[in-house]
Amino acid sequence: MKITMIKDLEEFIQRIPHHEAFEKKFADLSLFFESHRSQENSSTSSQPTGWFESYYIGPTGEEVMKEMPTPLHAADYIAQQHDLEYQALGLNGVSGTLDSRSNEADRRLIVRCNELISMYDRGERSYHGYPITPTAYHAAYYMKEYFLLEESITDFICNKF
Repeated sequence: MKITMIKDLEEFIQRIPHHEAFEKKFADLSLFFESHRSQENSSTSSQPTGWFESYYIGPTGEEVMKEMPTPLHAADYIAQQHDLEYQALGLNGVSGTLDSRSNEADRRLIVRCNELISMYDRGERSYHGYPITPTAYHAAYYMKEYFLLEESITDFICNKF
């Protein structure tokens, strides 16, 4: 029963970026919807395959994790660090976000995104040597909101079962 519910939740989460209410709430994040790339494209040979003109934002393909291309901007760097933390824990994808072992990595991502957003708002344009572009700023905002939502969903599941 629980496995079926988690599978259903994974499918729901996969649909979140395309849900009308979500798009309306985050209409200012049009960069996300314009740069959203298919999850099936995992090659890093020609262009970034992630969301927000990145390699690591969104579902990161196995090829990207093998090749480890240099992040393109500050939010891509934050997402790469998050992916590396998941990898060290043996986690990946949506099922990884629902695993309680991912909580600390997710909280660190939220803190890093808040730092990047604050730096951009103060006029700073570099985060650990990576540029804080308008795209990186919007990506950090999206990632923060996504993982805050994910944290609520995970808390709900843990308390429900």
